[in-house]
Amino acid sequence: GVLIGMVQNGADLPKTKQAVLDAGWSEGKDGKYRWELSDKDAKVDASKFTVLSAADIDSAINAPLANVNYSELGDVLDHPNLYKNYPDLKTMPVFVDTDLTGTTTAGYFNTQEGYLAVAQDQLNNPKELKRTLLHEVMHKIQQKEDFDSGTNVLSDEVRKIYDSRANAPEAKAAWAKYDQDIANYDFNHIPKSLDLFRNIIKFSEDNNLNYGNPPFIEDLKANLGGSIRAAKMARDARRDLGPNSSEYKRLLQYAINTSTGNTLTVMRRFSRLMEAAERGAMGPRSYRITQDYRDIFKDLPIMKDGSLMFNSQNIGTQLLGLEQPLLPDYINPNATPTQISADKRTIYRQKSGEVEAFNVEYRMDFDDAQRSENSPKGTEFGATGSDRDEQWTEEQARALPNTYAQGGLTSMNDQTQMAFALGGEAETVDPVSGNDVPPGSLPEEVRDDIDARLFQSSLP
Repeated sequence: GVLIGMVQNGADLPKTKQAVLDAGWSEGKDGKYRWELSDKDAKVDASKFTVLSAADIDSAINAPLANVNYSELGDVLDHPNLYKNYPDLKTMPVFVDTDLTGTTTAGYFNTQEGYLAVAQDQLNNPKELKRTLLHEVMHKIQQKEDFDSGTNVLSDEVRKIYDSRANAPEAKAAWAKYDQDIANYDFNHIPKSLDLFRNIIKFSEDNNLNYGNPPFIEDLKANLGGSIRAAKMARDARRDLGPNSSEYKRLLQYAINTSTGNTLTVMRRFSRLMEAAERGAMGPRSYRITQDYRDIFKDLPIMKDGSLMFNSQNIGTQLLGLEQPLLPDYINPNATPTQISADKRTIYRQKSGEVEAFNVEYRMDFDDAQRSENSPKGTEFGATGSDRDEQWTEEQARALPNTYAQGGLTSMNDQTQMAFALGGEAETVDPVSGNDVPPGSLPEEVRDDIDARLFQSSLP
């Protein structure tokens, strides 16, 4: 449930840390103590929301007091115990922001103006709406109690954490070794795969085994030709662009994927042939040929029906005698823009304030027994996939150097060009959330949002 603190509600804590914890309080990553309220009986009323665009929300918030016309948290969220501890939250402005339609943002909390907003499609799902409201209410409580707060994917602190992880010496060393290992694997895998194809074609031609549709030998040659072309493109890229070029690495991966895929295609046809022999559906000569094929693949696992069990891993390790290197557990300093975006999303979710808010969602239907048996700290990993050691705080981000690595912020010149493209001056503060807009970013990209749709898959 929602976690409250001692600052706003005037709680008197015991004298020692252990006594505080024994009394039922929990300690956050920031070292401050929380007390959990039950959200199980809290209810939402989707009919009470004021529905406005972002611009109209700004006008409503800044209208003269006599003209105020918006819904309040107490109208849409029935949670008496929350308002008992934080009476002012009951009158907190809440909106449906129609500008969120079509985005992945479920809701946000505006830290400067003190209101929260949700996407319009949240009104169609009471459970999702309750989850989003509680997440954003937790961000409001973090502000009131001076707990470590939430963040957004493009914030300066997320960039700092990303830069420090991507540029860590161990990360660079691990990825350099991986690049070398995968290059060696690829250049060993491809020739061995091609040799295997050639041997199988010769065996099939010697035995005049051109069965099936398409004819087996012709199919083999077509697959072999595809693998050769892919290998040649990778080899040419290495020669022309160098072994560290992204295009070479892309073509190298394509070559191994093609080689492995073609090998699987061919071997599955063998597998069907062997399965037919196992059922006695073949004459003596064909049966002898299938036994010869089985000898070729003797190191691969065989299923009960006589067919072979194939996947890319046993193709590499058992048939070709190669083991594909494992991906490092570090952020790749040479990542593609798509992967950089995914890595920053992961870092955003590891911010201790975001972990706490997602954990509130995760625990919102816990009854007293479940809350007693499972501390908030104990469910953080289940809520976000991040344990306490992986979380980070504002203080930790603030202590990092202000460097710019690959995938970091664009230049100020890029932001100036973006301003002209948009027909005005680039905004440095998001008018919705009040957050700073980094160079090269748009205001809607830096809101204190959550993506409840992404969180659904990890719910119990």
